[in-house]
Amino acid sequence: MSKFIDRLKQVSQPTPAPMGFRRSTTESNRPRIQLVAHLENPPKSPGDRFAAADAVILSSAGTAFDMAWGMWLRKGEAAEAKQAVEAGADFVVLPAGGPVLAADKETGRVLTVETSIADMMLRAVNDLPIDAVLLEDTSAGQAGQVGAVTWRTLMHFRRFAASLTRPVLVSVPVTATAEELQLVWDTGVSGIVAHISSPADVVSLAELRTRVDGLQYPARRKEKLSPTVPQVAESHDEEPEEDEDDD
Repeated sequence: MSKFIDRLKQVSQPTPAPMGFRRSTTESNRPRIQLVAHLENPPKSPGDRFAAADAVILSSAGTAFDMAWGMWLRKGEAAEAKQAVEAGADFVVLPAGGPVLAADKETGRVLTVETSIADMMLRAVNDLPIDAVLLEDTSAGQAGQVGAVTWRTLMHFRRFAASLTRPVLVSVPVTATAEELQLVWDTGVSGIVAHISSPADVVSLAELRTRVDGLQYPARRKEKLSPTVPQVAESHDEEPEEDEDDD
């Protein structure tokens, strides 16, 4: 099992409510929302420059990382997947339009899904043999470009987190504020992806880590129940006629 996927699942699992007046002791053991660094041009010797991230996503193999890392397969072909697995990838990111690959229990499979997907197609994702979903905002512009956190993006995040049974990853600016990150986590997603393309972004990644560590665990969501009014069937039975002999 992929170590990164395992952590994502732990993030998405709700913390059991404490009994009586006791405070929950399992909250501190629950993983926080996962911080992933997407490196378009990873250095050959990264050292500990990306240690602030929980995992990294690479666009090509060739760089050794001590942490869990995955490869973004642009075409999703079997040759790409084989190269990633042989290089030691913990997971792969698959394009929705790519070919179907054979299942691999040791390597996690993250499927990219566009925010514009129809509800019927979105529900079908739950039946696919994948481990997680990475949201791609089609309104952000060019591929790899990340838009600001807006009310619209939060609605997209909540829609996917509420509709899918798999952990959801979303992209956020590396400069996202603590308030924005808290709102993103509150939507129910399990991980955020920050795109790193410059030395300045590496510095911002460490600052982003600090903000993530200061977030509050989302409150338990209460299911909203609709009141049900019992329906009483109207009786159509005719009343018995009185006996004329009875006085």
